[in-house]
Amino acid sequence: MKKITIVTVVYNGAKHLEQAIRSIINQTYDNIEYIVIDGGSTDGTLDIIQHYEDHIAYWVSEPDNGIYDAMNKGIKKASGEFIGMLNADDWYEPEVIEKVAAKIDNLEDDVEDQVIYCDYYNYDEELSAGFKTKQTSEMKYWKGMTVSHQAMFIHRSIYEKLGVYSLDYCFASDYEFFLRLIKAGIRFKKLDFHGINFRMGGVSTTYMNRSIREVSRIIRMYFGVFSKEYPLFLLTNRLPSMLGNIRILLTKIIGQKTTNKLRKLWRRLKPRPEHKKIQ
Repeated sequence: MKKITIVTVVYNGAKHLEQAIRSIINQTYDNIEYIVIDGGSTDGTLDIIQHYEDHIAYWVSEPDNGIYDAMNKGIKKASGEFIGMLNADDWYEPEVIEKVAAKIDNLEDDVEDQVIYCDYYNYDEELSAGFKTKQTSEMKYWKGMTVSHQAMFIHRSIYEKLGVYSLDYCFASDYEFFLRLIKAGIRFKKLDFHGINFRMGGVSTTYMNRSIREVSRIIRMYFGVFSKEYPLFLLTNRLPSMLGNIRILLTKIIGQKTTNKLRKLWRRLKPRPEHKKIQ
């Protein structure tokens, strides 16, 4: 059984960390190396880590230079053949690692230049505590981070060849690394399974405008201002960002509860077959 490493980075994430850890413990696949990198939490995170430390191969709690610095620490400690990143406020479906391992076994090409990725669910806790929306990962890299970072399992040799995450970006270094993979000709293999639950409201969501500005800068660096990718990015990201700002303004005017009711009403009026309730 191939060893697969999962890295969770956390800072004051006591609210959801236990759910993330338990989603690792409850996997149907046994050969998992689990690493937790804490940034020096003060909210009870360490109590949770220590409670589950028998299931954690390595953990540390110390100040770092942000989320990507913490991820790099975890990658350097990893010994698994493939490495996945699970944020402290997200969680796996129980069979995802088993399915990833099976996909690796069935690869006909050299696995050392492969990335396995799967579909995922966005979980909007603010809108409704029991509602999931299906999101299909797409390889349209000019749109931004279209393949969820948490949905990717990357061969360790790729990090050794291409380097780890750049500390030049606070919110979009995973996207810069994603484009690095594309440029290097790394092959992406799709797993037709929804294995990740991605909770909305993380750092990139909270600081959406700053994240979009960083992505815009990265796209200009990789493709150029006059490329076809740059205007396509502006169309698919800047416009929704402006609509998001309008929603924020509307919330201030009519209140959060009324805004949520309008969003729920819109969902009911425009149902999507891929929605499902949490059981």
